[in-house]
Formats: sequence, C-alpha cells, structure tokens
Amino acid sequence: QEAREDPAYLLREAEKKARKREDSDVRDKENAQKRARRAEDGEYRDALHARENAQKRARRAEDGEYRDAYYMPRYPRNQAVQSAQTMSLSTSLLSSANAAKRTSRCGKKLMMDRHPQGRRLKSTMPFLSSTSQLHDEVYERASFHASSFDAMNNLNEKTLWRSRQIEVTRRTPVEPFPREAMCVIPPSQRHGDGFFPSYAHTGIPGPPKLPPDSILIHDEASMMDRMRKAAKLARRLLDYACHPSVTRVGRTTEEIDRLVHTAALDHGAYPSPLNYRSFPKSICSSVNEVVCSSGRRTSHGIPDSRPLELGDLVSFDVSCFVGGVHGDNCASIIVGDLKEDYRADEFEWDGTANSLPSIPTKTQFSSPEEEERFVTARRLVQAALESRDEGVAACKPGACLSDIGAAIHAVCDAYG
Repeated sequence: QEAREDPAYLLREAEKKARKREDSDVRDKENAQKRARRAEDGEYRDALHARENAQKRARRAEDGEYRDAYYMPRYPRNQAVQSAQTMSLSTSLLSSANAAKRTSRCGKKLMMDRHPQGRRLKSTMPFLSSTSQLHDEVYERASFHASSFDAMNNLNEKTLWRSRQIEVTRRTPVEPFPREAMCVIPPSQRHGDGFFPSYAHTGIPGPPKLPPDSILIHDEASMMDRMRKAAKLARRLLDYACHPSVTRVGRTTEEIDRLVHTAALDHGAYPSPLNYRSFPKSICSSVNEVVCSSGRRTSHGIPDSRPLELGDLVSFDVSCFVGGVHGDNCASIIVGDLKEDYRADEFEWDGTANSLPSIPTKTQFSSPEEEERFVTARRLVQAALESRDEGVAACKPGACLSDIGAAIHAVCDAYG
C-alpha cells in the first residue's frame, strides 16, 4: 500500500497507461489505413473483373455469330450420294469461312475451325502454312469414305450402334491376366558387337549422343541403309504377328510375344521393347479398349495369358534393333475375321501394299450383335488406315509438322 502511494510509482503507472493509449491509437490508425486500402483494392478488382467479363461476353457473342454464319446441321449419312451432294454444297461456305480470320489477345492469327456434319467445334486452330486448307480437304475425302462405308453396312445414327458398342465395352471391359516374369537375353558369343541396345541389361537407356535442340542429318551411304534394313525386318515381324494362323481365337498374346521374340532372334535382331525401362515383353499388345502403357503397375499393353476371343480388335507394336538402329511399326487385326472357306495356315501375308485389302473377311455371323461387332471394328481399322495414309501424304518438303497432325485429326473428326 505504501509503494502504491509513492509518487514515483504513480508516475510510472501513468506513463505506462499513456504509452498503451498511444500504441492503441497507432494500431487503430494502421487498421483504418489497411481497411481503406483493402476497400480500394476491392473496388479496383471489382472494376477489373467487370471489364474482363464484359470483354469475354463480347468475344463469346462474336464467336456465336461466327458459328451461326458458318455452321450447318448434321446431314444424314446413310446415303453416300446425298452425302456427296451436301459436301459439295459446303465447299463454297468453307472457302468463305477459311477467309475469315480473327486475332487473339496474344496477337497471333487464329481462325475458328468450323465444318458441317457435326465436326467438333474446337475453339481455335493455329493458322500455320496450309494447315487449315489441308484439314478441310482431308476432312471432305474422309467424310465421303466414312459415309460410303456406313451406307454399305447399314450404319446410321438411328440404329444407335455407337451407344451399343460403348455399353458392351463398359459391361465387359478387358481385365489384366497373369503373365510370366521378364526373361532378359543374357550376353553370349552368339550375339556379336552392337547386338544389344544400351538398356538391354540395365533397363535404363543410355545418354543422348547429341546435345539438346540439335538435329542429326543422316548420310545416305551408311545410316539410311541400316534404317531401311531395320524397318523392313520390323515389318516382316509385324506381318508374322498379325498372320491369321498366329493371331487366332484361343491363343494368348503372351504366346504371340514368344513367337515374335524367337523370330527376331533368328533374324539377328534384338526385340526393342524388351527391358526398355523394365518393360517385360518383346512386343506391345493392346486388346479392344486397352491403351498401351509401359508402367510397372499396370498390365495394359503388356502381353498376358488372356485368350483372344472372336471379334477382338488387337493392336501389335513390333520393334527390332539391328545394325545400331531401331525399326518400329504397328498394326491392328480383328481376331477371326477371315472368310469361312479359307484356312488360316494356307493364307500368306507378305506385307506388300495390296496384301491387307486382299484378306477375305468374314461373311457369316451367328447373330446381329456379332455382325455389328465385326463391322464396327472394320470401320475403326479403316479410319486408322486412312489416318496413316493422309499423315504420310502430308509429309513433304516445305510442310509443317502440324500438317501431319491436322491431316490425322481431320480423318478422326470425319469418322466421329
């Protein structure tokens, strides 16, 4: 009590209270300033967002007017003649649409990708070289071929064949089956120098021989000849894998893998997929909706013990390493799609350009569902073949790399 009555103590307490009041006033002033700044920032952001939203609405309105001007509704595809007439009618509209260009916010020239018959309405497409014109020309050719195929096989939108096939895939998806462990080819005197690629025993590809962003131009005398040899051998191995006597009902993709593995070694080549980043097989196989993947935790794309069924659409990716270079190619085959009076072991597929169309296809089916399964698989194979041919045709001096993708994309759009 005496200490509290001491004048020095009372003075100190008064000073403390004064400092607290000053600190409180300073904090209140700072908080007021922060609230004012936040209010200003909020008003600025609101104004900025409102301006951006107005610009977006204006662009969307402009794009909507463009679509309304150049979009035509889907025309019937059950008659090839009517399809051809509609495509000829759309040519003049497309020429006008191709001339209409607009500029994006980044200043690059862009054009809206529009076409009749329900083509997917992509937002924009790079206006590089002749990509847009190539895309339209390829699309018209592929649309006619797809319409002709649908007319011949009675496939139209009214039959709902797409939804039925999607439902079949969802109801009976391809599940991974057990498979044997990887068998790495051990070094031996039988294989000479340069037989094994860098990853054959380690699973890790070697470092690149060229620095980044550099291009190697091969000489005609040595490298080109080796590349042709590897490519031709890879094609012969692929023909062997797709032969009707090899890929048949009841055989597993693992058995086909062993056959191709032995054939590659007999021709003095190393099967390229084997042990590439620990891939366990010598070929890559995909059945129906399966997508290739070399991941360790998935069996997709890896041959296993699942027996092939009638009507399965199997894709094989066959690669070989010979002469220091890789040859790589792939193909798809429909299991059991061979005419009834033909024997698979007597039919030869030599890999020439006319060998694939000459394969006699199945004509007798046990049910309408089985027939639709085969017909839709043939349609997908035809679309893939046409995509390949159009992509190869786009490869020429002076063409852009995007022309290849545009040609393939156009075919895919035409086939839906």
